[in-house]
Order: sequence, then C-alpha cells, then structure tokens
Amino acid sequence: KAYHVSRCSSIKELCEKCDNIFILAPSDPQEHLLLAKEVFPYAKGKRIYIDKTFSPNRLEAEEIFALAKQYGISFFSTSALRYAKEIEHVKAAESIEMFGGGRTFEEYIIHQVEMLVKTMGVDLKTAQVIHKDDVDHCTVTFKDGRVGKLNFCPRLDFSFQANGVKTMITSDYFGVLIEKILSFFETGMIDFDPSETLAAMSLREALIESKSHNGEIVTIQ
Repeated sequence: KAYHVSRCSSIKELCEKCDNIFILAPSDPQEHLLLAKEVFPYAKGKRIYIDKTFSPNRLEAEEIFALAKQYGISFFSTSALRYAKEIEHVKAAESIEMFGGGRTFEEYIIHQVEMLVKTMGVDLKTAQVIHKDDVDHCTVTFKDGRVGKLNFCPRLDFSFQANGVKTMITSDYFGVLIEKILSFFETGMIDFDPSETLAAMSLREALIESKSHNGEIVTIQ
C-alpha cells in the first residue's frame, strides 16, 4: 500500500506493466530457465537482471542466452562478489586463492567462482574438489598452465590470497551491484563480457561433479 503496488494476475500482465524485470530464484537456479521461458516472450525491449546462481549447468545457461537472442532481450547475471573492490587490483592474476562460506557448497561456491573467473579469465581446463577437515579444497587449472584455488567451508568469511598477501573482503559489494543493475536498466550496458557468465556456470558444474565423485578431476566444458 505504501508504494501503491498491485498484484498482477499473470506474468504477461506483470511484464506489460514493468519497466524492468528481476528473475530471482537464487537457491533454485534450475528455475531460471523455466522462468525465462515464461517471461521473455512478453518482455521484448525490456532489460532483465537474473540473480545468481544463473543456471545449474552450462547447457541451460546457453539455452537462456539463445532465448534472449530469440526474443530480443537484454539481460545480465552475476554474483555481487564480482564487485568487491578488494579484487580489482588483481584482475588478470597469475594465481589466486579464494576463501568463503555459506549455507551449502552448491549454492555459495558461485561467489568464489565469479571472483576467480573475473581475476584469472575464461580459459578453464580442469576442476577438482578434495574434501578434508570440513573444507572443500578446489583446484582449477587453466589452459596456459595457471592454477587457481577455492576453499569452501560454511564458517569461512570471504577473502583471497594473491602474491603472498591475504586480504579480507569487507567492501560494500552489494551496494555496488545495485548501482550496476540500475545503470544497466538505464543504459543497457554491461561492464563485463557475457562469456564470463558461461564460463562461471561451466566451472561451477565441474566443481559439483568432482565433489560428487570423490575428487575426480573433471574437464571443464
């Protein structure tokens, strides 16, 4: 009532009345493709933000991109941790080690994955997850021989180590994300290449596969 918001009777009505759209199923990324199929046909010319985790795997990520092209939709998706100011100076890093937690590996590893792709690039090769002492130790190799590491434990705060220096992430990355979303809604411009979103989904999928197969080394799509 305070903001004069009314309930819509259908997704079609919602899309017609909205200037911009959020698609939000962060704990259930398998819902994002289903929602995109419902929303995109009625949202041509409108800009959409799809929350992390963007998709459960590379295949469904590619399907969402194909749907967006079919219906002329502009969208983007990212973890807020991409905009942690602390990692800006290590972009294009030779090596980096990430640390972080959250409720479950499947839901929260995306934050470290996004930071790794942002800092080390998309030429991913293999992924491996070894569980030891309540920590999932992830090793990611790149086609040029570089190695990145991710460490997940529910109790860990987000941080990273580069060039021998460990840095805690304390900046207002959620605030920056909101600024980026609003800017995208106004201009349609995204400040990173969409290939990074596809790479992040490929890496997350490979990490989950390795974890479920007791540390098997998985080749990343």
